[in-house]
Amino acid sequence: MNLGSDSSSRNSQALAMLRIGVGIFFLIFGQYKVFGTAFTLHGVGIALVLGFLVRSASFCGLIFMLTMLFSSDYPGAGAAFWQYFGASLSHSVFALCFAAFLMGRADSVWSVKALRKSHASASGNENQ
Repeated sequence: MNLGSDSSSRNSQALAMLRIGVGIFFLIFGQYKVFGTAFTLHGVGIALVLGFLVRSASFCGLIFMLTMLFSSDYPGAGAAFWQYFGASLSHSVFALCFAAFLMGRADSVWSVKALRKSHASASGNENQ
């Protein structure tokens, strides 16, 4: 048993599960934006769930979360230091997830890319 390969596979699956979960959150909480007239051309949640253009969607999601973090999570001038972190939880956690998707290979399993790769290798094996 190759422990490194097993660990890498488990990490890829965990990252894919997190990617899909974040995508589902964005679909649930952003459905009015996805189906509304102002946001019909965007779909970060759909891209994450399907594993399609994950890095691009994650980059845009990270920028969006950082924008939200710095524009709407300010607890006020008189707030204690720890309240800055408490006020930012709704955006900082997603920002960290998007950063992980950018750094890791969140699209290596359970994605359109992985599905295409498995079909290509299966058809290559049949031709031999």
